[in-house]
Amino acid sequence: MNIEDENIYSAYFHYLMGLCFQELKEEVKSEQEFMKSIQLYNQNDLDNNLKADCYKELGLLSYLENDLEKALEHTESGIDAFVKNGTNQRLKYVLYRNKAVYLEKMGRINEGMDIVQQIWDSKDEINEPETL
Repeated sequence: MNIEDENIYSAYFHYLMGLCFQELKEEVKSEQEFMKSIQLYNQNDLDNNLKADCYKELGLLSYLENDLEKALEHTESGIDAFVKNGTNQRLKYVLYRNKAVYLEKMGRINEGMDIVQQIWDSKDEINEPETL
């Protein structure tokens, strides 16, 4: 299946392909699709949280490959890319949760606890039990 890169939905297409390859345990192809989605997102000047979601998925892929530095880097990029008034507002808390987990796994427990304290005041907005 192919979709023209100029199509406004092409960034979503590549994101979904990344998820499919991730499910099939084809990490390299998955990473390529997420990176392509980010590239197309930037070209189309979209104002949603697709880019942040791609970085979240790239962070998870790196975490599963035990590359914690890269996982943290992708997650921080996702936090930076997060659109405050965009779609998928819960993503912000997932990104912060992942960042805290990666920091903890790296032995940077105090930094991870700082993340938890930063978002604690927003706990009523968090709808996912695993994030709490």
